[in-house]
Amino acid sequence: MTHLLAILLLAASPAELEASGLLTEAGTAWEERGDLPGQVRVMTNMLEDALYSADVRRAWLLAGELSQFGAEGALLDFWLARIAWGSGLRTEASEALARIESPDPWLHHRARGLSLLYGGNPREAATQLAISVSRAGTARRGFYASLDLCCALAASGETAKALEISELLCAMFPGDALARVMKGLCLQLSGQSAAAARELTSLSPGHPPGARNMAARLMREFAE
Repeated sequence: MTHLLAILLLAASPAELEASGLLTEAGTAWEERGDLPGQVRVMTNMLEDALYSADVRRAWLLAGELSQFGAEGALLDFWLARIAWGSGLRTEASEALARIESPDPWLHHRARGLSLLYGGNPREAATQLAISVSRAGTARRGFYASLDLCCALAASGETAKALEISELLCAMFPGDALARVMKGLCLQLSGQSAAAARELTSLSPGHPPGARNMAARLMREFAE
């Protein structure tokens, strides 16, 4: 089985590896091709994975690496504010996000939305995050804003809408573990515990560690 997996990985293109959620392998493949945008995109995906799973150390290291690749100041501020949230500095994170100014509407409204969500106003957060989704510019940016929108909708009690979006994300990004974790959470909140458990336990060792850790943590919380 290991030999077969190695053959499949060698045959896959960097883009296919990335789409399948094999981010480490995809990053190596892009590096071998000398494709800097591909490397940066994979590192950004890894950073988002770390942020959603509250892996503060990994997120901090990745943010530092991305700053060397020329990530804009407002985007770095956005990541640092979310790292602060993962470190337990919730008020500081919300205030830092509210201060972010960017000409990029995707980033501007996403920062506003997360500031409102962290500050306990999920309904207004959902409004801002929906705008961020509509102004994303790329499918990947829309994906991350949609994950945040799911969180805001779930927090405001609109679990049916959150589940609908999570199912759409799974269909559009079938190889992404974060979409499946979000769907598992939404299923649980919708009262579908068995389906949630199946979704959250379906991740393989090849998926990013943050998503797998997040799924395992949710399963423990659901069991309590």
